[in-house]
Amino acid sequence: MEGDALVWIAVGSIATAAIVFFNIYLIFIKPCWEKPKFSLEFEMKDRFLAEAMSSNFKSPSDKVSPTLWLRIRARNIGRSFAKRCIGKLIEVMDSEGNAIETFDPMQLHWVGTSWKEVPFRSISLNRGEYEYLDVLVTQMGDDRVHICGDLFVWAGYEPRAIKSYLEQGSYILHVIAHGDNIEPKAEYLSLMWKGKHFKEDVFAEIHDTLEKAKAWFGEK
Repeated sequence: MEGDALVWIAVGSIATAAIVFFNIYLIFIKPCWEKPKFSLEFEMKDRFLAEAMSSNFKSPSDKVSPTLWLRIRARNIGRSFAKRCIGKLIEVMDSEGNAIETFDPMQLHWVGTSWKEVPFRSISLNRGEYEYLDVLVTQMGDDRVHICGDLFVWAGYEPRAIKSYLEQGSYILHVIAHGDNIEPKAEYLSLMWKGKHFKEDVFAEIHDTLEKAKAWFGEK
């Protein structure tokens, strides 16, 4: 009898441990394993440097002009649905990594959503899905690149006394994407804008650290 009691005690202990482990899995491990996760991507290819004929935002007398968009691709590489995702430009720096104080953080525009919904509409991304985030835009004959934020002319938003365009030069753009149930993902976009020959004079590369973003200029 005593041996049987010890067996039942052992079985009870194992069952209790299994229940505890299962609860730990449900509460802590499973949410971490299955949560959504961002990757931010950029390449010097057409999908990221997109050209189109768009409304002229510098000269209203011209109906349309050749327009160049610089875009970052946000992809959900996690295991579940990412809800209410937005992208933001949180800082503009010079090529040495020094913040340019005339710029403030701005929410960026998702491709395919309306420019007239300010604040810009968030999106949701299922597992494996991606969407492009408009970061910069310029048009033929314009020596500036404009930030695709809520201050851009197409958004019809009131000015907020902050700078919303880049002149010719070298910059580092600190871009972040986040959502209701997804951890923020930030990257640094190194940018050279010469402003002479439209698409031929835009050079950029994305980096996961500021040090890599700064070093890129020395390699060009």
